[in-house]
Amino acid sequence: GPDYMRFMRRRVLLAGVTVLDHHPALELLSDGDAIVGAAGVARQIGQDWRVDAKAVVLATGGCAFRERILGATGLTGDGYLMAAEAGASLSGMEFTGKYTLAP
Repeated sequence: GPDYMRFMRRRVLLAGVTVLDHHPALELLSDGDAIVGAAGVARQIGQDWRVDAKAVVLATGGCAFRERILGATGLTGDGYLMAAEAGASLSGMEFTGKYTLAP
């Protein structure tokens, strides 16, 4: 929840990580078989950005194919798409809605 997110934000900022809020990634950058960064757009100002990195962690929010029914309008599957475009194999995609069954 929100408390955990605040805690984690403080930890990564103390570790020197730059957090890019409202800056969705649109593609992973590769050099041969290695992922060497990411690129996207800063939504609030409409400016493109690029980050070159020695390591990339792709933390994606999931995918809700019926977003209006599930109330999950931000789960667009973009992370899965970027991973697949970079050569990752996806499996178990038929189970993406399993948490919607919980009361």
